[in-house]
Parts: sequence; C-alpha cells; structure tokens
Amino acid sequence: MMVMTDAFEPATTSVREISGTIDGVNIRIIDTPGLRSPMKEQAFNRKILSSVKRYMKKFPLDVILYVDRVDIQTTDLNDLPMLRTITSSLGPSIWQHAILTLTHAASTPSDGPTGSPLNYDVFVAQKSYLVQQSIIKAVGNLCQLSPSFMFPVSLVENHPLCGKNISGDSVVPNGVRWRSQLLALCFSLKIISQVSSVSVPCTLFDHWKQIFFQDHSQPMCHLCSCLLQSPAHHLKFSANWN
Repeated sequence: MMVMTDAFEPATTSVREISGTIDGVNIRIIDTPGLRSPMKEQAFNRKILSSVKRYMKKFPLDVILYVDRVDIQTTDLNDLPMLRTITSSLGPSIWQHAILTLTHAASTPSDGPTGSPLNYDVFVAQKSYLVQQSIIKAVGNLCQLSPSFMFPVSLVENHPLCGKNISGDSVVPNGVRWRSQLLALCFSLKIISQVSSVSVPCTLFDHWKQIFFQDHSQPMCHLCSCLLQSPAHHLKFSANWN
C-alpha cells in the first residue's frame, strides 16, 4: 500500500479512507489533514474531527496514530489547545488507542545540558515524555489516563537515505526496523482493544478510591502498554526480528 506525497505540499487536504493489505493483513486507514496548534485554528480542527467522528461511527477505530516530529522539542504548551480539541471532539478514551508516532527519526539529537549531543534513546525518550505529558494535561481526568500512563511510541523515517540493515530494511539510528515495529504495535493495540472491551470500566467509586486510598491499579491498556515499552519509553525489536 503506497500513497504518493510531496515534501512541500500537504499530503492530505481532507479526511479520506485508504484501504490495502500489508503482510497479508487487510488494513483500513482514515487519513486526516494535519491539525493546527494555535487557538484561533481550533474551528478548523473541529471541522476535521467532525468528519473523523462520522467515519468512526461506520468503522470503529482500533488504533490512533498521533504524529509529531521527534526533532522539534520544546517545553511550551503550544499544542495544548489542539490536544484539548481532539479530546473534547473524540472523547478522552480515544487516547487509550493511541500510538505516539515520531517522524524524522534519523534526525541528529539535539545538544544536552553539557553542550554535547544527547544519546539517541534519551533524545527520543525526552520528546516522548513531553508529548505524553501534554496529552495527559489535555485529558485532565485521572479516571481516563493516570499521570504514569505511557503511550506506545514508534519511530518513523521515510527519507530515501534512511539507513538500512543487511536485509535491506529501513532502520532508525538505534537499529530498529521501524516498519516492523509500527505494525507490531498496531496489531498489539488491536488485541489490547479487544481485551479491554470485556474489562470493567472505571467508575466514580474507583475515581474517589484513587484519590483517598491511593489505589494505583491501572486499566488493562495501561498494563499492556507498559509491557510493550523499553526503558527508553519505546518498543525495541532487534534488527533480525520477524
């Protein structure tokens, strides 16, 4: 399944459905235009998300790919209006199905406090943490996401000069075959979604129990996402993973 894009033009101008087969698995993708961060652009975002919601009624989503660039790291909260719009339009539970997808993964790590480039895994983990904290802040509901919740993270690099392993597979600087990793995470979240559908939802009593009795139990999706994470907060497979 291949979709032509242009580096200098928006790849998607409206919500559209793309269907295809990857490694023998039928996949339907609801592709959307990039959402906008400024507060004044939230009307545009709500219009796009309204179209997404109509698709969701017809085709319930198993996985949400929240896409950001790993090489743009900032501690400001510029994306918060957009994240709150996503949350209010699609519901807080939408984040339970999210994979944080970081593009431009072959970028050179930024400099650390000492002036030397950060270790690559630290570079990725730092960006992952910043995005995840912004999403948790946007949700603002402990019953939906706890402060310790970790989203699965996948790296993506589509540049034609992306490094390759001896098998010819595209790999990011830490040696991960990013296409295999992303597919594995999508399949895993599909299974998690099915398991979570039969688990007991969080009730108001559970919410108060977390506050007064410091109950640290987590929903099934949190438990499974933790099992999918490496110490650097993203899933790793060796280069010869099949």
